[in-house]
Amino acid sequence: MIRRPPRSTPKPSSAASDVYKRQKKTSSKRLTKFSVCPVGLILTYGVLKLTGQSFEGDLHVNRFNGSVSALYTDRRESCWFQRYADFHADAVRRSQEGQCVPSLIYVCDKLCGGVGDRMSGIMSAFYLAVVLDRAFFIEYKSPFPLTHTLVPKTVRWDHKHKSKRVCASTGFKETEIFMVDSKVPSKDLERIEALQRAGTPTIRLHINRYYVGLFLWSDPHQSTRTRSDGVAEYFKGKMTQYRSSQCGSTLAHDSSAAHTFSFAFTNLFHFAPNVKRRALEMLQELRLQDNSPFIAVHARIGGKMKRSNRVVGWIDPKRHDIEDVTKFFDCAEMKRQLLVEHTRDNAKDSLTTHVAPIVLFSDSDELKSSALVSARGVRTVHSTNVFHIDRSWSVFKRSMRKGNMDTFAELYVLSQASCIVGSNSTYSGLASSITFPPHPCFSYFDDCTNARWDFWTATERRV
Repeated sequence: MIRRPPRSTPKPSSAASDVYKRQKKTSSKRLTKFSVCPVGLILTYGVLKLTGQSFEGDLHVNRFNGSVSALYTDRRESCWFQRYADFHADAVRRSQEGQCVPSLIYVCDKLCGGVGDRMSGIMSAFYLAVVLDRAFFIEYKSPFPLTHTLVPKTVRWDHKHKSKRVCASTGFKETEIFMVDSKVPSKDLERIEALQRAGTPTIRLHINRYYVGLFLWSDPHQSTRTRSDGVAEYFKGKMTQYRSSQCGSTLAHDSSAAHTFSFAFTNLFHFAPNVKRRALEMLQELRLQDNSPFIAVHARIGGKMKRSNRVVGWIDPKRHDIEDVTKFFDCAEMKRQLLVEHTRDNAKDSLTTHVAPIVLFSDSDELKSSALVSARGVRTVHSTNVFHIDRSWSVFKRSMRKGNMDTFAELYVLSQASCIVGSNSTYSGLASSITFPPHPCFSYFDDCTNARWDFWTATERRV
């Protein structure tokens, strides 16, 4: 069974509980990346072909001069996204002129969850802003501004809007909505609906899950059990309806959770240059050349992390035992064997038949240094400053800055793997969803035959 990862925020609701159905997903890689799946192995270049479909797009072959996600655009979605991007640009202009602009602001000041939780909340908040015709902004301060690691791509979410002072003159006040680990999200959505109908200019939203995004992209005509028929009527399938109104109902569309998450992330964000530089250093430490294939394992152990010169300690819900990592490596070996067979069959010269290494990313220094890792010939980055973005704290800000940077750099490197073997962690799911289309070869360690695991569909609760 696959259970939802424990929440990163210290609340009673953090225990793993719900089990959901797994669904498939699709994704892309560039010329030298091979997608290894039980149903076949796919080599992509310029035109990506998966499950009988073709996706046109321009792909860079240099991993760190520009990310695939930053250069790949799904033209089928431009019909609605371009309209919103133009709307948002006009809202920023009006805000600069001192006008009151209806906006929805994702807020992270403290206890927002880990990186995966935060990005999940941002994607939900973004789609809410779209369907409510509101400008979308991000107010992310803890532990460091988001712009240290991610920068705007197509939407100026970092604009220092002046709506609070200007809109106050209209008699309205900013309203805070707290949905972090919400036990009754339908009630929170009811409140957002009421604020929208009342014309409240600024909604500040605290949220750490993607279930709202799932709800907005659901089929509006499919009957489901919800806690509130009113919420189902107003928000259910709202993004699906919005897209149809802008693009028409005949244009093909993938509304899977992985696809919609990936699309939002790759249109909102670039990785900052300093993150890419750090990622390149990690590749050099791993003895990997640019565009070299490799199999990535993300093993989130959890528990109590002792403070050291490279670990900013914290206490986290336990995810896995170190002994469980044998299953992670067995799954990675299976992926590697499929990759070797594919390259042998398709290689034009002997230089392309080298064995892809297995690379470990983990929050446990004990695991990285264990005999199990060295015995399996697994590579890892030992220079990483291990850090939990929501739980780690130190009086030495330099250590925290390095830890914050390394967290995003490892995420970037993980996303570039030929295959990812994930753990009971939203960080694993995030790594599979920051390229567009989402990663074509992503498996939960205990279900290795499911090579296109849609993490968000499998783990998110329902509204």
